[in-house]
Amino acid sequence: MEIRVLKYFLAVTQEKNMNKAAQLLHISQPTISRQLKALEDELGTQLFIRGNREITLTEDGKYLVDKAKQIITLSDQAELNIGNEPSSISGRVIIGCNETPSVKYLAEATKKINNDYPNILIDFVSTNADTIKKSLDNGIFDFGIILSPTDNKNYSFLNLPGNQEWGLFIPKNDDLAKKESINKNDLLASNLIISRQPEFTNTLNKWIGSNQEKLKVTALYDLLYNALLFVESGVGYALGVGRTINTIGTDLVFRPLYPHLKSSSSLIWLKNVNMSSAAKVVLKQMYDEVETNK
Repeated sequence: MEIRVLKYFLAVTQEKNMNKAAQLLHISQPTISRQLKALEDELGTQLFIRGNREITLTEDGKYLVDKAKQIITLSDQAELNIGNEPSSISGRVIIGCNETPSVKYLAEATKKINNDYPNILIDFVSTNADTIKKSLDNGIFDFGIILSPTDNKNYSFLNLPGNQEWGLFIPKNDDLAKKESINKNDLLASNLIISRQPEFTNTLNKWIGSNQEKLKVTALYDLLYNALLFVESGVGYALGVGRTINTIGTDLVFRPLYPHLKSSSSLIWLKNVNMSSAAKVVLKQMYDEVETNK
């Protein structure tokens, strides 16, 4: 499979029409049609169902969409990162980030990298832990920042300074907002919006103990910011890591759990991976940030 043809394929899936895709790519319609037919022959499967007005994907076609995006991303990264002289290292380093205050260490590292290595681009993606790990496994991300503990079997890690306290995000005019902290009985009596991530639920279950099945969960979230919109609409209270999102100037308040529950964050990367020169620069700078903030 050629990268060029995979780009043709993605253009067609985007436009759902051969003519529109050809116009987008500035090539002739017969050329793109011929190349994609050759791709189907090479793979031994049909990728499209060709209708009168638009094209729809087969199951194999849907599968190839994700893989084609990954292959093109990896190709682009390789072109950026290979062949750099030590004195002028360049390239793009992709880092998946949970919503956590620990991202500030990446921000500080990025500022220093920009000064010393202006040709290195830091591309940070706000997403959940599952996506971060899958993207690391597939070679899409170079690093991830997630809540600890992490998987020590598959990933190397650097613990980041500081702890984040767990608690509830509550409307400020709610009776529960009058309390200084939230205990287990408060939690069991509340409608909760919680993260779908296994690390989150495992930590919560250890804290709540045998009462975990009594929790009333009304919604699940990936990113806390979106969950707070549900809190404002009265769906429930969002359980999350405090100070991740500033509630000043909003109609919400944060109240910590009691007994206190705290988590730290880690920078992770795939074990036994051959890092680009640019990624090595980022890792070194993150180690420096941790040492400075001990």
